[in-house]
Amino acid sequence: MKYIPSYFKLHVCWLRSITRITYKCKLIGTLSLAAFSQLELFRIWVFVLFPAGYKDKRKALRMHLIVTVKLKTIFFG
Repeated sequence: MKYIPSYFKLHVCWLRSITRITYKCKLIGTLSLAAFSQLELFRIWVFVLFPAGYKDKRKALRMHLIVTVKLKTIFFG
């Protein structure tokens, strides 16, 4: 699976204030507003396969957790 870096960036769109603002005291001096696209969440599944006769399953599960945490850190910060 190929990941496109720009897909994970937060996209920003600057909007001009053309509508009337009801709470002017909170937005004094504001000429434009920023709109952000909706954040999409990704879930990454990592499967652990044990070879036939593999005895140390606890060690493999610890390695699985380390890999999962590193992947979540890479993609979710």
